[in-house]
Amino acid sequence: MFRNYLLIAWRNLLKSKTFSLINILGLAIGLAACLIVLQYVTFQLSYDDFHRKADRIYRVGATWKVNGQPEERIAQNHPATGPAMLRDFPEVENFTRMRSWAGDVVVTHTAGLTPDLNQPVSISLKGFEDSTRVRLAVSANGWSRFENEMKQTAAGWQAELKLPPGRYSYKFVVNDTSIPDPANPVVDTADQEYSVLVVPETPRSRLAAEKFRQVSFKEEKIYFVDSSFLSVFSFPMLKGDPLTALADPGSVLISESVAKRRFGNEDPLGRTLHFRSGNRDQPKTITGIFKDVPLNSHQQFHFLMPYSALGSEVNTDRGRSDAYTYLLLKPGATPEALEAKLPDFIRKYRGEALKKDNAAQSFFLQPLRSIHLGAEAKQEMNESGNMRMIWFLIVIALFILVIAWVNYINLSTARTLERAREVGVRKVVGASRGQLIRQFMLETLLLNGFAFLLSLTLVQLVQPVFFRFIGEELPFTLWQGYRFWVVFGGLLAVGTLLSGLYPAFVLSAYQPVAVVKGKWGRSPGGAWLRKGLVTAQFVISLLLIVGTFTVQQQLAFMRNRDLGLNVSQTLVVKNPIVVNFKQFDKNFDAFRNGVIQLPQVKSFTTTDAVPGTGTYSDRGIRRVGTDVENQARFSLIWADYDFINAFGIKLLAGRAFSREFGTDEQAAILNEAAIKALGFSGPQGAVGQKIRYGNDYKYDVVGVINNYHQQSLKEDYVPMIFLLNPRAGRHYSIKISGEDIPQTLAQVEKIYGQVWPDGPFQYFFLDEFFNQQYKTDYQFGRVFGLFASLAILVACLGLFGLTLFTTVQRTQEIGIRKVMGASAESILVLLSKDFLRLVLLATALAVPLAYLGASKWLSGYTFRIDITAGLFAIPAVMVLLIALLTVSLQTWKAARANPVRSLRHD
Repeated sequence: MFRNYLLIAWRNLLKSKTFSLINILGLAIGLAACLIVLQYVTFQLSYDDFHRKADRIYRVGATWKVNGQPEERIAQNHPATGPAMLRDFPEVENFTRMRSWAGDVVVTHTAGLTPDLNQPVSISLKGFEDSTRVRLAVSANGWSRFENEMKQTAAGWQAELKLPPGRYSYKFVVNDTSIPDPANPVVDTADQEYSVLVVPETPRSRLAAEKFRQVSFKEEKIYFVDSSFLSVFSFPMLKGDPLTALADPGSVLISESVAKRRFGNEDPLGRTLHFRSGNRDQPKTITGIFKDVPLNSHQQFHFLMPYSALGSEVNTDRGRSDAYTYLLLKPGATPEALEAKLPDFIRKYRGEALKKDNAAQSFFLQPLRSIHLGAEAKQEMNESGNMRMIWFLIVIALFILVIAWVNYINLSTARTLERAREVGVRKVVGASRGQLIRQFMLETLLLNGFAFLLSLTLVQLVQPVFFRFIGEELPFTLWQGYRFWVVFGGLLAVGTLLSGLYPAFVLSAYQPVAVVKGKWGRSPGGAWLRKGLVTAQFVISLLLIVGTFTVQQQLAFMRNRDLGLNVSQTLVVKNPIVVNFKQFDKNFDAFRNGVIQLPQVKSFTTTDAVPGTGTYSDRGIRRVGTDVENQARFSLIWADYDFINAFGIKLLAGRAFSREFGTDEQAAILNEAAIKALGFSGPQGAVGQKIRYGNDYKYDVVGVINNYHQQSLKEDYVPMIFLLNPRAGRHYSIKISGEDIPQTLAQVEKIYGQVWPDGPFQYFFLDEFFNQQYKTDYQFGRVFGLFASLAILVACLGLFGLTLFTTVQRTQEIGIRKVMGASAESILVLLSKDFLRLVLLATALAVPLAYLGASKWLSGYTFRIDITAGLFAIPAVMVLLIALLTVSLQTWKAARANPVRSLRHD
């Protein structure tokens, strides 16, 4: 029996090739879109799921509210938070922290497999017999005051080190007081007093220097972590012992990709990497290699160093809040019970300080798996995902699938007239209604099955292109999970039931007597259902087009809005990493003078931060004469004399920094938001006033500039203070002409290489860099537009099929009308007006829904477009034209046909 059902179903599909093709193609496109979205959504939801203890790991975040200002949600916390929680709360099994290496870092290693060049060095300090503790701080280990414990001997305090040939600065730390070596010459290094130790070269070291070379790269994603990090999280180690690899403050762990890139096939264990940042050069020994961090991890790092290398002072520095703190709760412990204890915990450790600052602070526990898609917080480790985008993608994919299933229902019910004879004959020869329902459901299953197979092929072909299109490179692992096959089977079952049940019951309900007598006309109920479903398709299409217009107009608004400064044609060169600051001043002047003389260069300025980068933020700024409770939170930027003119910033009052004023190192420039936060009457009223930064620094306000967008347009203007630093900015912003940019870039790089031959040349163009803040929005806009186009395509396929069938059914009517004198145009209007009425009805239904959706999405932007009538009128006209074109393709052909052939049509 099943074989007969299958054979009849196959013959019916072949008999109606056009309708079968439309249904299969529409369903395949809808299913392919759904599966691609499923792959993307599955990946986004899988973040941090690979950790074995993920269900017990929570990150400690903080909320701040100072002096009645808006509450801030921050991902970082004070470094002492984790140790105190482990000590105070029995629910906490362990903790670990992560802190990024702030600023640019150059990592140097010796290329090739070098021998051990370290030489034994003995350093002694006489006297201080009554001291309880003496330590040695050496530039070789980054000036850490908490390394190199010295032993007390009969000859004095003694330290034994192993150092490669070179020149090192050092000092002693006696009972936490730093002193130079009284037995060794004292030199002025980086404006501080140190003693100098020279480790001489040997023939062996000179031979090695000739044979091997130093390789330097700027590196990112360097983090300090506690020794418990590898036991709390499940990052696999390829080499090294995870229990001891982070025990030594002088150790470092590197990723598998870093090991291959730097050392090739050599074994990196035991090799030395030199980390240079500011005036520090820290050698670290590689003690382990970890597997590359998965893409679906909110923590992304290439280097791990022991948190102990930072010294214990990081736990006592009240101003710090730079640690990502993670707790591992004991089995059975609940985060709700722990969070209930946190207010008392804060009062115990921070109560007095918060009261003094007129501030309120609270902690919250965020489950590890929810960090990537959770509520956004400032100072996140990496760019977070967007849960709104996830839901929008799911809804859009389901819309496309629903439209495809609606097409099947419409075409199936529209063909009831054609299948009525078949039903009547089969019932006359003894077929039961149940057999007919099974027959029609099998046809639906067969058609959905073909569509699913085609959709799998489309996914394989399109997915790499799709992920490149949205700017994501994701591993294609969907087939490997059982969840995919469950969802896949579920979609097939649901699709078969939704699209097959109603047509099967309608077709099987015909009475054979009525069919024989010819009383089996179309059901009014079926016609109304088809109209309702077509209207739903148009509503969905309108919603998607309005959504696409909204997203694209908002993106265009953000791209084209006046930022309050000029970022176009700006080449930004990142500063080099240097150890000798006094020599740096000379090199910087040489670089600046060389660049400014190039004919294509219009201006040169150096700043600590450029638009699009984060800024240093501090609350300790207030007007002189006000209490500390009145302090505001500011973004601080250090800039040189030329930054206002170079960026075209408007000066509202006062003046810019000037070389003619020798006191400008104690001067400050504010923006409009800053003078409002500080309570000044206006730009003119702020000039000449004094502000205080902390308790030690006082500045004269010499100028006020307009508000400009330092960050994306999602955020409001923030109070900003600009302080003078003519040379030490991290970014060199160079305004260039648009002529022959590659040559200009090559000339700037050449000058850079002459001045800093060891420094990697890094640059970017400021306008492109600033727009990178909208990467997620651009992705969303592209995806929304793509899926909206697919939805309209599928809807047009169904509309074309429905029009084709309607035209075929009215062929004789068309012939009679033409014989009676009707023109082709009037017939076209006759056949099209029903569909056009449905478009108008869909527009009336879609506009309120589209308005609510657009308003909700735009609410995430502080600066946004206005919702105007054009946002809905243009999509409505587009849908109307698309529907008219789709209907006209077939109806015009029928209207122009020979009426004699139409009258002969059966």
